[in-house]
Amino acid sequence: MKNRILFVVLLLTVITQFNTSLYLPSFPSMTLFFHVTPGAIQFSMILGLIFFCFSVFVYGPFSDHYGRKKILSFGLVIFLIGLLTAIFSTKIVFLYIGFIFQGMGLGSVGSICPAMIRDTFSGKELIKTISDFFMIIAIIPLIAPVLGGYLSVFFNWQANFIFMFLFTLFSLILMISVIPETNVYTQKKHLTFKKIMSNYTYVLSSKKFIGAILLLTITNASVIVFLLIVPFLIQKELGYSPIACGWILFILSIGTLIGNIASRVISNIISMKTKIFFSIVLMQICAIALFCFSIFFLDIYSLTIPIFFFVIGFGFLSPNCATLGIESFPENSGVAGGMIVGIPQGGAGLLAVIITYFHVHNQIPLASFVLFATILLLLIYFLFHHHFQTCIVNKKNEIRKH
Repeated sequence: MKNRILFVVLLLTVITQFNTSLYLPSFPSMTLFFHVTPGAIQFSMILGLIFFCFSVFVYGPFSDHYGRKKILSFGLVIFLIGLLTAIFSTKIVFLYIGFIFQGMGLGSVGSICPAMIRDTFSGKELIKTISDFFMIIAIIPLIAPVLGGYLSVFFNWQANFIFMFLFTLFSLILMISVIPETNVYTQKKHLTFKKIMSNYTYVLSSKKFIGAILLLTITNASVIVFLLIVPFLIQKELGYSPIACGWILFILSIGTLIGNIASRVISNIISMKTKIFFSIVLMQICAIALFCFSIFFLDIYSLTIPIFFFVIGFGFLSPNCATLGIESFPENSGVAGGMIVGIPQGGAGLLAVIITYFHVHNQIPLASFVLFATILLLLIYFLFHHHFQTCIVNKKNEIRKH
């Protein structure tokens, strides 16, 4: 049963990964279809991200109280409505509405899927499962930009949304059919606003949780910057086709998988605290290289090689921070999972709004931000690393008790 639950959770999480990267090669063709600027198309993605971030804070406590399956089913139906709206959009405003509904619905997956893992696994098994989970979900989105490029060229940009609609509908039916309710702490009495705020206050009182959230927020913001700017650099500045852009993004995404695998392989050799520090140092080296290259010249190698190794560091960091954030809250895993997803994505969304407003489409602002972000990562690490060490010790003690 545990493997069945993990499979369905993975399938649902793939939806969030696809929804981020499947459309990227279609952005230039969407600008032509709607007769708008690239920033207007980027803003549709930002709208979805903003509503995604707000909605995870709602779905989390409700799933803790009433159960995962019914709340998740409700969210997926909203997401399907958003996809249909986007498919039949003829004006940019309808595309915006579609992305708003997609973000509102997808928040259920973002907050509830991590909680379902925490419901099902504990102790060493939880650490292993989260590492495996991040490794597997790094594999699936590798095909999304490539698939999106082919769908855009051989059909049209709407084909991406049709694919997502069919995939989501299948996942929803499978989830309802084959897995049980995973939350054993459900309650029949009504959920009050006071109770919701109490749960959030309890989770936010953990300094290790705050440290993990801050690290995830900054690294997610860096990845969002890459996703928003790099497709335009590849196609507009360097002259590559949407299909070529999809393959380049595919190669870059392999870095995340490599980072996940490396973190998993050495999990029993070095501590979680050391792995976090190593990943931050790697990302800073890459940021310095990207900044230096951006000053003198732009070609496909000077752009993609530093980004490739940067996302290796991102893939190395993410599962460790997620484990730190969610492991201590079995009864509030929906709240913790929602914040682990919502706060980093919200911070990234805010940054994306700024990028769109200032029409940033070249490599120097990209490199400057990433360099600044890695400096912040180091500062946060040195502020909170003692709590990361405490977490590891406590986790070992908890495993011994069991």
